[in-house]
Amino acid sequence: MPRRILKFGFCFVPFVAVICYLGGCAKKTPDLVAYTSTARQSDEMPNIVLIMAHQLGYGDVGCYGQELISTPNIDRLAEEGCRFTHAYAGGDSAEATMWTLMTGRYTAHAVQDGKLSFKLSPDQRTIAEVMRMTEYATGFVGCWNLGSDEEATTPSAHGFDEWSGLLTPASFETCYPATIWSNGEQVSLAENAAGNRGLGLTDALMQEAMAFLERHTSGKPFLLVLSYPLPGSDLPLAGSGAYAHQGWTAAQEAYAERIARLDGEVGKLVEQLEKLGLTQRTAVFLTSDGAAQHEGTELDVFDSYGGLRTAGGDMYEGRLRVPLVVKWPAEVRSGLETDFAVSPWDMMATFSDMGGAVLPAGSTSGVTYVPALLGDPTQRRSMMYWETRDGGFGQGVRIGDWKAVRPCGKMDIDAVELYNLIEDPGEINNQAKEHPEILSRFIRS
Repeated sequence: MPRRILKFGFCFVPFVAVICYLGGCAKKTPDLVAYTSTARQSDEMPNIVLIMAHQLGYGDVGCYGQELISTPNIDRLAEEGCRFTHAYAGGDSAEATMWTLMTGRYTAHAVQDGKLSFKLSPDQRTIAEVMRMTEYATGFVGCWNLGSDEEATTPSAHGFDEWSGLLTPASFETCYPATIWSNGEQVSLAENAAGNRGLGLTDALMQEAMAFLERHTSGKPFLLVLSYPLPGSDLPLAGSGAYAHQGWTAAQEAYAERIARLDGEVGKLVEQLEKLGLTQRTAVFLTSDGAAQHEGTELDVFDSYGGLRTAGGDMYEGRLRVPLVVKWPAEVRSGLETDFAVSPWDMMATFSDMGGAVLPAGSTSGVTYVPALLGDPTQRRSMMYWETRDGGFGQGVRIGDWKAVRPCGKMDIDAVELYNLIEDPGEINNQAKEHPEILSRFIRS
């Protein structure tokens, strides 16, 4: 595939001096470009569908070990494509992950006046704008999270040709909305007029996604981002009854139903691609905007964290690791599994790479993971960085197999913990004292 070098100016969003790794200032962005020398089967630019579920836990689907909730459609995506065992959210909230997806940056770049702000600035380059420059049609459906109804913060102001859904987190809890946004206008849903409960939010969003696919069966390739509000929200659903006799609490039953609903919608979308003749030239990505966050005893039943550690607001694996499966029939062989570590900020580089473009050096914090998708076991990456201000300032940094964690509010260097994620995925054995030479790679003054 011939490579096109994209030329554009990009802004460094100002942020306070955090630590370079875990010690000093982290203002420099790695010099990385979206390019792979790994041979592909086709020069065709694929359509790309990204399904971003809300707070779907690492262990919530069958292909990641879930035994109590049936997810045949998601499992089939993994069987027919690639399953990532070390995929991460962009931060500790849906807003953080959506921001890193759109900007291709660590959340450190979102700090303004000492606080994290995930409202997109007018001059912030987004993944949609990059893909539009790569001659893709762009669409967004679902929960935006990155601004209000101000014109400068909507999806259309940041590169999406078409968009529909809800803009603010507060509105996501409306199960039967009277209106949804569509291309900058609030459109009434006749089925829900006068308080009627005729069309659920998830059904309305899926109708919009299906319609987008129907409009783009020919012409330019497309990127469709579907930000789906289940399973983590409290949206009430009409239960199927499939989990009614398990001896579970009502909350546990509802959570299982939400995951089953997500799986069913994935099946419908894949079926629509097949019906429209788009399957072979479309790559489908399914992931989550964050770890499971539901309260109560559900986690004890479902093991939504997949055995990974969680502790308060600290940046342990259980707060960050998410499922990611990719089906790309033209390129990715069935049943592939990779432990290459990836995050939402890598998608700008990855998607532009799939479209045959080369990003300017320094324009993203991420790397392309097309080589990993194509089965290249030699690919390596730069560091990965997360921070939180929930319960105090905390950080996580991954370099290779090692990860350093600064627990929230503990600014002393001696508080930094060190784990080998391959030998110790549960982050049980802190090796900071045993391996000061490795820890020194993370600590800079």
